Amino acid sequence: MRLRCALLALLIVGVALHPSALATDSPAYSLQVGQRTEMFDFAPVLAVGGEAWVCFETLTRIDSYRQIAGEGGEVEGEERAEAVTRGPVEAGPSAGEEAAGQPREPMASEAVQLKLVHPSQTPGRKLPLRFTLGGNAYELMQDGNEVIWLVDGRGVKLGDEAIVRARRIYLSEQTLRMLGMKLSYAPTASTFRLVGRLVSLRYDASRETLIISTLLPTRACSERVADGTFRVVLASGIVVQPEERALDPVGNTRLAIGNLPGDRLELRFSQQNPTGFKLYSEREPTCFLRMHFANHFSLVDYSETASGEIAVDVEFSRPTDVQASFLTGPPRLVLDFASTIYDEATKRIPVKVGGVREIRVGQFQREPPTVRVVVELKQTLNYRVLREGAGERYYVQFYRGELRGGTVLLDAGHGGSDPGAIGVNGAQEKDIAIAITKSVEAKLKRLGYRVYLTRSSDRFVSLGERADYANRLLPAIYVSIHANWMEDPRFSGMMAFHFAGSVPGQALAAMMQRHLVGATGAVDRGVRTANFFVLRETVVPAVLIETGFISNAVEEMRLRDPGYQSQVADGIAGGIDEYFRMLGGYF
Repeated sequence: MRLRCALLALLIVGVALHPSALATDSPAYSLQVGQRTEMFDFAPVLAVGGEAWVCFETLTRIDSYRQIAGEGGEVEGEERAEAVTRGPVEAGPSAGEEAAGQPREPMASEAVQLKLVHPSQTPGRKLPLRFTLGGNAYELMQDGNEVIWLVDGRGVKLGDEAIVRARRIYLSEQTLRMLGMKLSYAPTASTFRLVGRLVSLRYDASRETLIISTLLPTRACSERVADGTFRVVLASGIVVQPEERALDPVGNTRLAIGNLPGDRLELRFSQQNPTGFKLYSEREPTCFLRMHFANHFSLVDYSETASGEIAVDVEFSRPTDVQASFLTGPPRLVLDFASTIYDEATKRIPVKVGGVREIRVGQFQREPPTVRVVVELKQTLNYRVLREGAGERYYVQFYRGELRGGTVLLDAGHGGSDPGAIGVNGAQEKDIAIAITKSVEAKLKRLGYRVYLTRSSDRFVSLGERADYANRLLPAIYVSIHANWMEDPRFSGMMAFHFAGSVPGQALAAMMQRHLVGATGAVDRGVRTANFFVLRETVVPAVLIETGFISNAVEEMRLRDPGYQSQVADGIAGGIDEYFRMLGGYF
């Protein structure tokens, strides 16, 4: 019903546009064929007898689509044939194949195309029209009663009889389904869209590559979903039935194929031993995609950070290890990333920011695969290697080695619409946090530190924004300031938290806790580990300070007092200063 209403609305618009179209040469109608928009000077879709009909001529546009596989080159016959020998993974028959009784496996060597032996827009003596689509042969023919039918390669009639309007042949939705397509409405584009089925999946074990073939051009993206699980989502595509099966001969990778809302298609991969992955796809809609199963190197960014020098930001499709070594003559940092693939030519990137001259990236060796990154410097710089997560991403930051005067990012907890904890007498955690944070900022600046804030006013900042800012800025340390709350109103004292396994985070937390208790005389609740978001997702050494319990009336009163807030700030600033004096800040 929704499709018919949309069709009626578009036809009304089409009627209004058509006279102007006759006066000019500009096409008046559009239709999305997969993810490609085609323009027509006639109505490609009609409503007849309460059903939608699509002009056969629109299908001839498919013949003009480039058939691309992988890195922008056409799929050569040799590569296609090799892919076939490695064991096909069928995507399931179309409705037309099921009706024929014996589905024909489409060969990878056959392009997904529609080629007319007698291309024509008019029925009659020019029929039959023979064509291939998705590796299957079809024919538009006229029977003895001058009725036009679509038949398959074995002569079986598919769908409904065709109709002729303005000397053009139109096929019903049912007939389109036999061809492996469906007609839907694309509300964002305010037009109709032909969605094509998944034609075939070919796994080449020797190259650890999956070739994905679709009937109509589409766009695709890939993403990691969880450990050992990732997916490819096609912007348009369908399968007749969802399915799941082993992909590779050893059974390490399983593939689940299913339809998503909005006529999208999902290929979800799960692996016992994660290999990493990379999807090769053109920016333009294409009928061929390639997924390579290996740990791929990607240079994400190289930009100036809070240290005044650059950080090289790299990521991988699965965790990896790095070995760093500093060489002289000229000064340069060499980074070798184990078990990784860089499938481009060796790249030289002029940087000329601060003390960095250029970055070179290349495949250092094939067995075992190792990607080498060389950062050539104008002068000797210090550096630190920051690991995100289990090693899927690294930040290699350069700095000039100052002991004091380093950079600190202060994070006042909560803010704006998020008040945080509410004290027994109405104090709001967000107000206490920003007051103490600004006091710490002033004290650190007097000591010569460069200080940044996640918020300087009463505004909401999400946890993700706080961590992202820290990972872009890459300060020496990150300190988040809060006030605590507990059901038991007698509970009081200060606590410092760090992320488990962070050696510099633990050292910073211990120094700050000692200075806080000494400056305020508060109850020492000790140093603890926690899985707080800002500790877990921030790659620099990070500490979260609970300055006291506003569920305790006495401690709430102290934390609202500017004098006591200054004492708390003295403790935080003192701990930070000791950390820089003892460890040099960047650690």
